[in-house]
Parts: sequence; structure tokens; C-alpha cells
Amino acid sequence: MIYQSIEQGGILQLFGCGHSQLIAQGAYYRAGGLVPAKAVYIEPLMLHKGAAISSENEKDLSRIEEYWPHFEFQSHDVLIVISKRGKNAVPIEIDLGAKRFALWSSINSCRYYLVK
Repeated sequence: MIYQSIEQGGILQLFGCGHSQLIAQGAYYRAGGLVPAKAVYIEPLMLHKGAAISSENEKDLSRIEEYWPHFEFQSHDVLIVISKRGKNAVPIEIDLGAKRFALWSSINSCRYYLVK
């Protein structure tokens, strides 16, 4: 799916909240890496404003409409939503809402549930 998207002129968009956002940054434009990729940065959901604030914002859907313009989807883009647990409101809503704009996928850690 990602290969086909890039072949058709799309880009890979990566989104995560808190520590999951760091994975999005790691895939974005690195020497020898995948160039047509974009990490989606949404300040209230990032760690540099404070981990506790980021964690609270990840669970709060009251500002979800403010977040959509950060994605700038085009017709052939792919979105990967990165979420450790896959249970907080914002990543789930972004994942479900992306169907309106682009192809999508999610990454969740099954190991997290097995360890608990």
C-alpha cells in the first residue's frame, strides 16, 4: 500500500501523540531514508510542552477539529497512526476520521497487553 501510494505521487504521513510522536519523527526525512514522508506535528499532543499535558490532550476530543488541518491529505497519501495502547481518544479519532481523506493504517503494540 505504501509503495503504491508513493508510485502515484502520494506521501507517507505519520502521526502519534506523546512518545509515539517520536516514532513518527524517526521515519521522517533521514539520510538514506524514505524521502516522501511527513511527520505530523500537533503542538498540544507533543512531549516538549509537558508529558502530563500531552497525555491529557491525547484523551480529549474537544479540540479534534483544530487538529485536522495539520494533515493536509492528498488523494494518494497513506497515514500511519502510531499508538502504544490504541485506546486514547485522539489517535482513534484520527485513525477513523482519516478514511474521509486518505488510505490509512495503524500501529499498536500487542505486547503491551500481553505484559499487563
